[in-house]
Amino acid sequence: MSEQATFKAERRTTLGKGVKRLRREGIAPGNIYGDGPSIPVQFDVHAFGQFLKKHEATAVFRIDLGDGARQTNVMVARVQHEPVTGAIQHVDFLQVQMSKPVRARVPIHIEGEAPAVKLHDAVLLHMLDTVEVEARPGDLPAALGLDVSGLADLKSALRVGDVAAPPRVKILTDSAETVVKIEPSKLTYIEEAAAGSAEAPASVPMPPTGEETQAES
Repeated sequence: MSEQATFKAERRTTLGKGVKRLRREGIAPGNIYGDGPSIPVQFDVHAFGQFLKKHEATAVFRIDLGDGARQTNVMVARVQHEPVTGAIQHVDFLQVQMSKPVRARVPIHIEGEAPAVKLHDAVLLHMLDTVEVEARPGDLPAALGLDVSGLADLKSALRVGDVAAPPRVKILTDSAETVVKIEPSKLTYIEEAAAGSAEAPASVPMPPTGEETQAES
């Protein structure tokens, strides 16, 4: 594992309604969870946003509270965003021990090109973007790759069971869940429907038989 990064925060004494004032000042609240009681913290929201851009979602880093205490190894467990603006509202940090397994969601990166897309004018549908894995913090991958170059037929698919995990990493998501699948494009459906209508025989009214004519008269 590469050298761990360090993020600076402070212990938070402002709770309840006072948190709104912190946010107006560009400070985001958070909590560190672990084996003991949670620790309320606060930090510069812009600095944390820049930190997230530079490190993977599964990265383990040290959080420095600047009070002389030993720096703690943590992961980002959850980031709460404001629904309209997307601004960071709250962050939960999970305290980890490097020797104990943890669970995390890891993104799936699609690799290669599916031949069916060009052969059948089809589309590759992404049904699942992440999977849950279990591993020691130092073994957590930034992402898991899935090669789609073998998808040559319509309706073909790849599932979680087709995602290869590195050593010491266990995938917990159901192996039967579909990750990607090949489907005809909407244009293909329209063309097939139009072709079906053109091939259908027209309904021509039959002239009345002699018996029917006599009955009507």
